[in-house]
Amino acid sequence: MSTLLQALKPAFQAQQNWIEQRTSAWNALEKSGLPGLKDEEWKYTSLQNLDSQNFQVIKNTTIQVPGLEILNRVDAYTIILVNGELSSHQLPDTIQVSRLSAAPESIQNSFWNAPSLAQQDPLTQLNVAVSDDPIVLRLPAGKSLDKPVHLVHLLDASQKQVFSASRLLVHVEKNARLSLIESFHTFGSLSSFSNNFTQALLEQDAHLSYYKIQQDTGDAHHVGTTEVVHLGKSTSHSVTISLQGTLIRNNFHLIFKAPHSEGHMYGLYMSGGEQHIDNHTIADHAVPHCFSNELYKGILDGSSTGVFNGKIFVRQDAQKTNAFQSNKNVLLSQDAKINTKPQLEIFADDVKCSHGATTGQLDESALFYMRARGIGEEQAKALLMQAFANDILEKVEFDDLRALLLEAIEKRLLK
Repeated sequence: MSTLLQALKPAFQAQQNWIEQRTSAWNALEKSGLPGLKDEEWKYTSLQNLDSQNFQVIKNTTIQVPGLEILNRVDAYTIILVNGELSSHQLPDTIQVSRLSAAPESIQNSFWNAPSLAQQDPLTQLNVAVSDDPIVLRLPAGKSLDKPVHLVHLLDASQKQVFSASRLLVHVEKNARLSLIESFHTFGSLSSFSNNFTQALLEQDAHLSYYKIQQDTGDAHHVGTTEVVHLGKSTSHSVTISLQGTLIRNNFHLIFKAPHSEGHMYGLYMSGGEQHIDNHTIADHAVPHCFSNELYKGILDGSSTGVFNGKIFVRQDAQKTNAFQSNKNVLLSQDAKINTKPQLEIFADDVKCSHGATTGQLDESALFYMRARGIGEEQAKALLMQAFANDILEKVEFDDLRALLLEAIEKRLLK
């Protein structure tokens, strides 16, 4: 057994809920181990450094974060998790929050039996085996909130190498509208590893706006999976922005189970130094008359590496599907690398689908034009990159969050 699994086995053994599911996940994980570079889905992302470290699950829910800018500037209802443990929440009565073990049996079954593309993934199995009692957010039929719900993940790596696993289950019922932000923040300089799973079930005429923001500092590693399942005719709008962290792997899945559903996926990733950022996406069309649209953009500097692997599946019965995918990257240095692989697998004949990827450097003519008008080289580069990133930032519907992200991007570009 690897050092990582040996270190986390006590956390698995301590769990008392859903023993059958957890034991099945742990046994599968012990058999397969963590994925290696020979695994096609992990061909460009090595977990070898994580597998050799002695991470610990630390039960601590009292970390103080007075200087966390996103908490102070983004107007939202909040849920705070520290090291994967629920610390506090401030939510209106409109939305219901509970542990899955306290939810009705019908709710428990709906999540355990929900369609999923991640069940066989070793990191998802690790999350099932080790994570605490999942948090359930339920927005009843016909309801909406006046501002977003912000789930803040805090990791304290100031004293020990820390591992956290959390699981969030979101149920947006018929004709309800929810905006959800998940942000990730690590404190301390020691190595950390967060393994998160978020699954949202959308019923008839439901709408979900989802934002994932990563601003980890220090030697932070993150592997997270988000799945949005369209159970009824519904709409989703998702934006993933990765700015900091040593190793980041984002899995994002759109699963269409009801005709006339619509899903949008947008992503922006910025890497520098020796950072590694990997985005794996899937749009799975299993029914007819659905629409998916995807745009991911990357800005890579230093000796950093990026990965984009986007898949569109159009099943045999999914006639009249419209599915579009694009990945665009800019390399700011000679040593930065991007591995991009857009994919289409189409088994229906009456569809409109496209995919593509581009990688290049800064437009030298535009840079020369700006410098000829008295703009310094670094500022000119920053302005060009802001324009490049704006296609993603404009998809953020909240002005305060968009302004905060723009400032963070400016700081990265002007370093």
